[in-house]
Formats: sequence, structure tokens, C-alpha cells
Amino acid sequence: MKLPQAGEYCAWGGLIGASGSLATAELSMILTSVECRPLVFLAEDSRHADQLEAEIRFFSDSTVSIVRFAEWETLPWDNFSPHQDIISQRLSALSALPSMKTGILIATVNILHQRLPPLNYVASRSLSLVCGQQLPRKDFTNSLINAGYLRVPHVSEHGEFAVRGSLIDVFPMGTNTPVRIDFFDDDIESLRYFSAETQLSSQKINAIQILPAREIPLDKDAIALFRNNYRERFEGQPGKSRVYQDVSSG
Repeated sequence: MKLPQAGEYCAWGGLIGASGSLATAELSMILTSVECRPLVFLAEDSRHADQLEAEIRFFSDSTVSIVRFAEWETLPWDNFSPHQDIISQRLSALSALPSMKTGILIATVNILHQRLPPLNYVASRSLSLVCGQQLPRKDFTNSLINAGYLRVPHVSEHGEFAVRGSLIDVFPMGTNTPVRIDFFDDDIESLRYFSAETQLSSQKINAIQILPAREIPLDKDAIALFRNNYRERFEGQPGKSRVYQDVSSG
């Protein structure tokens, strides 16, 4: 198979059923062995993307990295945010993209119309925790709040954290399981996964990366910038705008 160069146009025809996914998986494996270049596979919608991901995983071997970049699944005029699980999946993909040299990124056409955060946004707002690390608890909880995490009595969803004495429970974005951090003074004594349903600890881990809870910053500086830009662009009384009120309140 002759690989197209950058800027060249190449088309495949007569791909019926799952043959497109098979061809994509084979091309990705060739690129992995020949040169460092990831593929972007665009689907028609979320359901089509689910189908393509399942097919490509079936045809690929373990050397091919497959990253799914999910849609928000909200309309531009909706007055509610995307589900936290979707934001978690998107932030996981955004975290992996800067270092992605090979593999396949599966996305939908609608994503091409959405603005994405700057390249260094996720990395600059992520927190890396390691057992034995010295970490002042008050500074840590403030960092979680600045990263968009919500303090709750009991952690049940992505983007939440709870403080109970020397324990801090966090459900990091980009993970499937919340993490329980046990402190001894200001040192991390242990890191364990735990069940959000039963609140019981399970597997012990040595390190965890906590991604920001939002795709856009909601700290004081970011909110002030939004308010200034909003007043410059839109006439009238911004205080009566629901979007302006919601962002102003974080």
C-alpha cells in the first residue's frame, strides 16, 4: 500500500460494511511500523462512531492505540452542560493527543465545528499525585476547586471531591473509578480506588493524575475575562443574561 504524503488527496472506494474499519485498522498498523503518524477517522454521528470504534478494535491488534473523542451531545441553545461522563472522556482524549504519535482518533464531523482549549490547557491544570509526596491539604483542596471540582459530602460522579478528616476522595476526570487519598499530616500515605456505590476501598495504586474538571477554566481570572468580553460584544444589560449569570457564579 502506498502511503499518501502530507497534503495529498487519496480516496478508497467500494468499501462495504465493516471493510472501511478493516482498511483503517490495517493502515494504522502500517503507519505504526513505518512512520509516526496518527489517523483521524470521522464518523457521521455518535452512534456511527460507536460502531466504528467497535469494528476497529475488533480488527486491530494491541499495538494500535484507539482514542475516542466524544461529542457534547447538547445543542447550541441548550441551557445545561454536557454530562460529566462525556466531559471526562473528552478530557482524557485531550490529555492523550499531544503525545499521540500513532494510533487512531475517532470523532464525529460535528466536533470539527467546536472550539477546543489551547494545547497546554489540560497539562497546565493537571495534578500528579504520588504516594509519599508532600502535599498541603488546604492547598490541594484549593487546587481542586480552581480546577473546577465540586466539593460534596460523598463522591458519586466525575468532577467531585469530599473531605473527611485525613481522607480526601476524588473522582478524577478521565478515570473510571474514584480515588481515596489518605494523608498523614501533609504527606500522602496511600492512594486507593474505591466504589462510588459502596464507598469501600479496593485496589492500592502508587500514582494518579487528576485532570481539570472542565474544558474551560472557571477560576477568578477566567470569569473576569469572560465578563469583560461579554460586555464588549453584547449590548444591553448583561446581568439579565442567564449565561452571564451562570458563568459569573462559576
